[in-house]
Amino acid sequence: MEAEHLFLNVSRCCRLADKQQCRKKPCKKKQKPSFPFSVDHFLTSSSLSDSSEYFPEKKVYTKQNWTFFSPALILSLFTGDVRPPCCGTSPDQSPHTGHKEVFMKNPAESISLSIRRCMLDELDSIMELQQHISDTMTNPDLFVSTDRSDNRDYLISPNAIFGVYDGERLAAYGSIIFSNDAPENLGWDLAWNREKLFHTATLDTIVVDPDYRGHGLQRRLTRECLSYARELLPGCNVLTTVSPYNEYSLRNVQAEGFEIQKRLMKYGGHERYILGNIPDPACEYPDFVPSSQAVSLPVENILQNPELPTGCESVALTMVLNYYGHRLAKTEIADRYLRKDPENFVTRFKGDPHDISGDGIYAPGLTETARRFLSEQNAPQKAADLTGTPLSELYPYLDQKIPVIVYDSVYLKTPVDVAEYVTDGGTWHFYHNEHCIVLCGYDPLNRRVLVSDALSGLVWREEQRFTEIYDALGRMAVVIL
Repeated sequence: MEAEHLFLNVSRCCRLADKQQCRKKPCKKKQKPSFPFSVDHFLTSSSLSDSSEYFPEKKVYTKQNWTFFSPALILSLFTGDVRPPCCGTSPDQSPHTGHKEVFMKNPAESISLSIRRCMLDELDSIMELQQHISDTMTNPDLFVSTDRSDNRDYLISPNAIFGVYDGERLAAYGSIIFSNDAPENLGWDLAWNREKLFHTATLDTIVVDPDYRGHGLQRRLTRECLSYARELLPGCNVLTTVSPYNEYSLRNVQAEGFEIQKRLMKYGGHERYILGNIPDPACEYPDFVPSSQAVSLPVENILQNPELPTGCESVALTMVLNYYGHRLAKTEIADRYLRKDPENFVTRFKGDPHDISGDGIYAPGLTETARRFLSEQNAPQKAADLTGTPLSELYPYLDQKIPVIVYDSVYLKTPVDVAEYVTDGGTWHFYHNEHCIVLCGYDPLNRRVLVSDALSGLVWREEQRFTEIYDALGRMAVVIL
């Protein structure tokens, strides 16, 4: 059997050519679905401090002669054809704390494999196994590797990578991703709207070591990822990609309920099927329509790419200054007024906003940048740092037709503490996925906020999730009065 029979290459959309994002280092039918995520799902103190995973304890559960124990789950498999039921749990009983399976090919031969969620400190093992598969491929067109940065993101909740282990050895892994409305969401290729994108997960690469072929690990990991996605986001759609020429993987995903949605070229010229496991094809996701109580300011959006891949802060400031009539070009603030430093992200821009490896600048530094510009222009406006202000207390500014620059995350992804910087005012933490946008409206009836986002355009965001991230990043805000 050739090596390509041992992996499922799905959704390799996270390529630099495809990404248009600010890369900060490191249902019932005919009814509008409720917004999926809350802080209880994944925005925990552990995910913001040390990226450790949170897994609730579950009770013993028995179904169809399969006995599930948590945090360890034991499944006894007596023949090669016997498989656990899809998920094998009810919604309140999760096997995702890690469990063991015993595969018996015949009475004389058995291996003991455990399956559990991978942790950040296992990133090297994941990359090594992926490289091993890539090196043994006879047809490189069938497999596009995931870079280290992306795999690191996939280890951070709500995303997950599940590994199959033979003792301490990683035998296989599979990843499931919640990309919200980021460009890598395959729903964009299917012309889905934002509401539907937020109810969609992506089944990413599944890789199996050649030494462990023949145990159904590809399908087992597919089920594990589906189970996790539906537990976190009940009823969600799950999309994936497979090469039309990878017949083995195509049969496997179709056997797990995936159906071909579209055939297209992706990942720099590789032909792929987009397949979907869609529980309710008739479920509608109507576009959001603000209520009559909504407040909306006419802030003209500016997209930061391609000139400023990490320049969201300077672009957000540019949008607000232009709102007041200052006719600035996209890169003018970044090039003329933004002070830079190789380490300081609090009062300077750490790195270069023209470079994808740049980091960012926090509210104190952005406020000073605005003051430099306003002073040079002899403008009547003043810049003020509102850091510490609850989001709801920023709404009165909007009522007075004053937009507010705020810090949140790219595509509402989970922020992760990755660095710190000490100033006279204390210790500041920098977060992977940090993003700066302009708050320019809110809808009190529908609990949404309107932002002018340098990545996404003018977008209504769910207020609860937006607030959770705003709070987690320290409630940083800047206003021009």
